[in-house]
Amino acid sequence: YGTMMQFPIINQPQVAILFAVSLVTAFLGMSLLSGAMNAQAKTIPDEDRAFLTDLIKDSNEKAINQYVRLSGLTGSTGFFAKLGFTGLPLVTAALGVLLILLAMLNQPPLDAELMDLAKLVIGAFIGSFVQKKLEPGDAEPSPSDEVGPGK
Repeated sequence: YGTMMQFPIINQPQVAILFAVSLVTAFLGMSLLSGAMNAQAKTIPDEDRAFLTDLIKDSNEKAINQYVRLSGLTGSTGFFAKLGFTGLPLVTAALGVLLILLAMLNQPPLDAELMDLAKLVIGAFIGSFVQKKLEPGDAEPSPSDEVGPGK
């Protein structure tokens, strides 16, 4: 089977980088075109209009917010939102993967430096992902929060 160095793309990092950039820009273009096609869609589909009219008349904000949240889960943004993977954690994970790929394509000593940088970014990813999961509104009150006058 041989080593990784037998693949011609590994020996030519410029070609590998050009290929990676072309894949990213193709994905970006595809996302923009699909977004442009979705922009012409109706804001409120006909089949949901009667349902939403009743919710608006009843002033049911919680149900309306849930409808808006669920209807926005389309495309690549919706895919990652369904996984609970948005914002800073998503960007840091993507940067970590990019740095790992660049480290695999480069020669020493740059590959070790890129891998060290990738480790730092993945550490930041873990920190931001854990911080997102423990937002202040989601945390349970500690026993010390309940102690005091009037409680």
